[in-house]
Amino acid sequence: MSQGLYERLKLVIEKDLRIFRDDRIRAIKWQLLREILFMIVIPAFLVVLAYIFGGMIASLITSGLAAINFADRLQKGYTILKSYHSDIEAIKKWYDAWVISLKSIELNDEEKLKCLQDELLESMKRIREETRKS
Repeated sequence: MSQGLYERLKLVIEKDLRIFRDDRIRAIKWQLLREILFMIVIPAFLVVLAYIFGGMIASLITSGLAAINFADRLQKGYTILKSYHSDIEAIKKWYDAWVISLKSIELNDEEKLKCLQDELLESMKRIREETRKS
């Protein structure tokens, strides 16, 4: 084999080896990038999505629980307000009944007036005790 032919064959083989080497390196890099993509980037993206959707779901759950709590407080407040107004009405009726009883007694009838005063004090004492219990 002549020296020139040998050199040309050597150059062709080197060129083919260089092309093969570059192709293999490029293929290995792409394989590495795919592995990194599947091992790091996609899971990280999914974690971020989970946090976003988890935050949205947590916000919705928190809002729902707050609405339930608000409705419960509103119902309790309405019950307390209704009880308050009924107690006020009962005290007004009680007061009106005592005023009518007081007006029905004549000024010079001290015995009835004293009896009415005792009943009134007893009734007021009972109402105070009931109020303290509740």
